[in-house]
Amino acid sequence: RANIQTSTCKHLQLTSPKMCAAPATAAVRRFLGVWRLQPHLCVYQHGQHPKSDTYTISQQGEKLRFEIDGVLHNDQPFKFAYTGTPDGQEHPFEVPHLADGLVTKIDGDSLFTISRKGEVRSTAERALSANDTVLTVTQGGTTPEGKPFANISIYHRAEKQ
Repeated sequence: RANIQTSTCKHLQLTSPKMCAAPATAAVRRFLGVWRLQPHLCVYQHGQHPKSDTYTISQQGEKLRFEIDGVLHNDQPFKFAYTGTPDGQEHPFEVPHLADGLVTKIDGDSLFTISRKGEVRSTAERALSANDTVLTVTQGGTTPEGKPFANISIYHRAEKQ
């Protein structure tokens, strides 16, 4: 990825002919599983990457559940979970102090989420390697000072669901 921002931001268009609308497809199943962070491969432009984390993507009916359980750089444990419907439509977000709405979609080898609080608040692209064993997560947003950033986390598949 020569330009992280362009790579992340070009996917803010919410409709795509390649968009996956059915959550039970093979495209969705490729992302399901337990992923382990490879902290030595992370590149963060804002904040510090965790010391460790486990990222689980599972299916709950028509929704995908994203669970992150880890340890921050200061040794504090953290957990965060949310769900998204991979249909490319905006749905209310479960954590309203962070965002009002969430758009989730699959486009080729990438799974995107876009959160909004009036305007686009953050983006996350989860890109699979060709053999589905490495997940590269690129999170983009704006710092409190108004500067755009991209944080890249690399995960290796620990379990497939």
